[in-house]
Amino acid sequence: MVRTKKEKPASELAIIDESTGWTLKYEYQIKPVFEFDEILKKNFFIIELLTYREFASFRYVIDYILSNQNREYKIKIKGLNSKDISFPYAGKASVRIKLPSLIGLYTFHIIKKNGETNSFDLKINSYERSVILEREFLKDNKKHKKFVEYIG
Repeated sequence: MVRTKKEKPASELAIIDESTGWTLKYEYQIKPVFEFDEILKKNFFIIELLTYREFASFRYVIDYILSNQNREYKIKIKGLNSKDISFPYAGKASVRIKLPSLIGLYTFHIIKKNGETNSFDLKINSYERSVILEREFLKDNKKHKKFVEYIG
C-alpha cells in the first residue's frame, strides 16, 4: 500500500505578515456583540470566541476561564468540549462570554494552554453600541504567533 502525504489546506498554513513581522496562523476569531436582555432589562457586552476551523461531525463548545482586573480581561482557553445535544451538526466551536455593559478602553488577552497570548485594546461604548479596535499586540513578537483574528 502506498502512503501519501496529506497536505494542509492553504488556510491552515502559517504565513508571515510583512508589516508587523508576526507569524499568522489563525485558530480562533473574536467578535464583539451587544445584546439587550428583555427579562433583566439590561444591556450586555458579549465576546464571541469561535474556532477558525469548522467541524464536520460535532458541535463543540470552547472551555475557558475568565478573570478580570480593572480594565483587563483574561480569557484562558482550556480546550474544546462536546455539548450534550440530541442531533450532532457541523460548525465552528464557539462560546459567548457575557459581560456587563462596558464603557471605555479595555484590554482583552486571549491565552492558549501553552501560554501564547494575543491581546486586543477595544474602545467600547455599550450605549452607542460601538467597538473600535485601538490596538492588537502579542506578548512577545518572536516567540508568539498571531492565532486570534478580530472580526468585529
